[in-house]
Amino acid sequence: MFLWINIIGKYYYYSIEKMKKRSDQYYFCYDVLHETDEIAMIQRLEQFFTQEGYAKVPEDAANYILEDIETELSVRGETTIFKCLFNDLWTNEITNLEVWLP
Repeated sequence: MFLWINIIGKYYYYSIEKMKKRSDQYYFCYDVLHETDEIAMIQRLEQFFTQEGYAKVPEDAANYILEDIETELSVRGETTIFKCLFNDLWTNEITNLEVWLP
């Protein structure tokens, strides 16, 4: 699971990416069909952020292209709302993970 949290406004977005092996090849894909434990984790995640006043950015809004906008990491005509709200800064520091784990 990848989780992005906006530091300016109370927005978040997540995606689940899985690796699958077919014919000795590994493929990465976004997973839209979730298993039971993933569904429970997603429900706890969404409940937590809702209680904290955050709104999840819908996928169609996140992927909406802003034609006349560019960022340091995205050229004009390819910049999405997602790229405006979230940056490429990654952190491996996870705190309070038990909130979402079964």
